[in-house]
Amino acid sequence: MLLTYDYSQLDPATKAYLRDVRAMKGHGAPGMFFGVGSSRPIWAMLFGVFILGFFLWIASTSTKAPWAVAALQTAAILMGGWLILYAFRRWLANTENFAGWFFYFDPVHAYIGEGESIRIAALPADTEITPNGATAVQFMTQHDGFSVALPTRSAATSVADYYASVDWVMGRQEGPWVGIPLVEVGGVAKYLTEEDAEPPSMQDCGLRLDSLPEEVTSVRKPKSGIFGYLAVIGIGAVLFGLFSAVNPDLQDDRNFENAKEKAAHPEDADHKGAQGFRDYLLNPRNTKHRVDATNLLAALYDEPIGKVKLSATDPTLRDGMVALLESLRGPDSPAVSIEVTDKTNPSNPPGPMAAGLRSMISDGISKACGGKEMIGFVEKPRDVPGATALIDIKYTPVAGQFGQPGSVDWWVELRLKPEDEKPFATQKGRAPVIRSLIPIQIPNFGGTATTEDPLLPSAVSNDITDAVYRDVMMKIVGTVPEKAKVVWEGD
Repeated sequence: MLLTYDYSQLDPATKAYLRDVRAMKGHGAPGMFFGVGSSRPIWAMLFGVFILGFFLWIASTSTKAPWAVAALQTAAILMGGWLILYAFRRWLANTENFAGWFFYFDPVHAYIGEGESIRIAALPADTEITPNGATAVQFMTQHDGFSVALPTRSAATSVADYYASVDWVMGRQEGPWVGIPLVEVGGVAKYLTEEDAEPPSMQDCGLRLDSLPEEVTSVRKPKSGIFGYLAVIGIGAVLFGLFSAVNPDLQDDRNFENAKEKAAHPEDADHKGAQGFRDYLLNPRNTKHRVDATNLLAALYDEPIGKVKLSATDPTLRDGMVALLESLRGPDSPAVSIEVTDKTNPSNPPGPMAAGLRSMISDGISKACGGKEMIGFVEKPRDVPGATALIDIKYTPVAGQFGQPGSVDWWVELRLKPEDEKPFATQKGRAPVIRSLIPIQIPNFGGTATTEDPLLPSAVSNDITDAVYRDVMMKIVGTVPEKAKVVWEGD
């Protein structure tokens, strides 16, 4: 039967014999040799480089905790490094400890080299050797048997013919081959197999070895590998400790550079890079560049604040808006609550016209002040009693006199904190409606309609909201960005 040995533990005579056979690639050996290539080192190298590069790249971009990143880096180096080391160990293997990959059959043994290990079967005289399928050879004794799959059909045929020739030589009762040593039996049998004729003389067999091992032994017990495992654990612990120590600073630097990159190359008008600095400042693990990140975040507000100071037409609302923007320079979310109410229909939640106007003003202020990363808007919480919006806008249409277009009265209150009952800036105004006559009283089955009534023409609704939007935007920020399209019910 085939027994597996650690090649380095074989007896010296057997190792020397196999080393010579392998070096000669079977030429001059008393048996049939078939060298085979192994793609394992190439695959190991490819997978090792991939694992090392890919997972170290993942680690370099990760925002996980430093210890988690260190664990990934350690695993990548141990696994990828081991595969790469395996490839080089195979390519630069010492023949004293490395069998290689081959099949070799001599009169008394079958050898199958498998890298650092080797499978060997002793072949008693009663072994029956026959082809088995297309590329395999069957070895059967009285007690057991095994099959060896060879690289090609011709190799399997040659092995079967070789052992038939060995039996023929050893069965001679007369002639020059009677009583010759086993190594010469192998040489004659190999000549018979390859040339299909007896050799004229022993010299014609081309033997370059004068003996072969009749018995294979293992001189030492295989190594347990415990020291190798302990070394891997030790290396892993050192790598984990090293990465855990350096990752916090590396992540801090990378996060800060990413924040600066976002500010230097914004994706679009709504992304000025403020969120990158906020993300950096809100992460408690980032400590090295907090002062710089705070200053750079605050500096992003200089431009929109300067524009409001220069362009807003109402001093009260201008100063209030500047104060509100100043309060957003820090790392907290730039979310500002806004409420728009139609005084003719103060429903909760507001009707579609008031909700549409709220969306228009929110979007317009964001665009005028640098995008949603600089100032974003949320609805006032409706489940909190007494909650107030930081920007509170109310409006009511005013009917025109004697067939003239009407107008819209509006009120704006600005607060810095939701809990402030009293606003720090208040202003009111009246905006003319450019096109429509505003029908405040519309017969509706005997009732009185409001500006939120479904029967109110959508053109009138658009004119009302457009008037408030333009007037408030000019007074609060000094510009009127293109408003978002609002589709009213009935359009």
